[in-house]
Amino acid sequence: MIKTPWTFLFVLLSTPLLFAQELTAPTPAESKFDFRVGTIYGTQNYDLKGDGFSTTSGIARSSGFQVSGAFQLGVTQYWITHQEIRSVSSTPDDINPGEVSGQLQRTQALVKKGATEMTDVVFGLEMRKRSAGKTTPNVFLPTSDQLGAYVALTREIVWSGLWSAEMQAGFFVPIYHDERSAKTGNYKFSLDPDFSFDLVYKVNEFIDFSIGSHIVYEYAKFSASGARGSENATETYTNIYFPIELRFQF
Repeated sequence: MIKTPWTFLFVLLSTPLLFAQELTAPTPAESKFDFRVGTIYGTQNYDLKGDGFSTTSGIARSSGFQVSGAFQLGVTQYWITHQEIRSVSSTPDDINPGEVSGQLQRTQALVKKGATEMTDVVFGLEMRKRSAGKTTPNVFLPTSDQLGAYVALTREIVWSGLWSAEMQAGFFVPIYHDERSAKTGNYKFSLDPDFSFDLVYKVNEFIDFSIGSHIVYEYAKFSASGARGSENATETYTNIYFPIELRFQF
């Protein structure tokens, strides 16, 4: 059994790369590196519904950063990505303190393979880590670790030599879920789709600039009662954010 987040990270970084070696035949194709860094601005909404304790954060502003790197061989890319998004939410009158901060960390190890001239298939592993400030008498925002599989389809549309658009529809399937704060209940399953659209401008041969619109939705179902005071609860996060990114190819 996976015991710690550090074990998660080791599995996350190693497994898809080893798996991809079995799927990709060696080719003499020229190698290529891609490095990206950007800032994130957006909103987050959290809802807990069910019997007993229920709550909502309303729309909270969020900000953060993202960084990623890739190595390309032929039509296959090997990606490591990391995002950190922070938010501050107002709590209900019966929860102290009046504001609480939350953080989402997403780390992915992915393989991206060309399926057609404009469409790629993405698969790999993802680790999500949520943390939040402490509140009383109930836990307003839970802290948790998740590890699972990630799959997606991406499509690129090139309008000219300078402009292009990238679209992605993905799905995260957790295979491990652990609440480090008071439990919401007995965890049953999650449904976590995400969608993104990025407009890319080619500055020169080595640098691109992009601005995008991303949606990450998380739905988790719990049974029985938990220490949070909730019972037969459903938990949702809706993250809408707008990344601004510089991309370097060499």
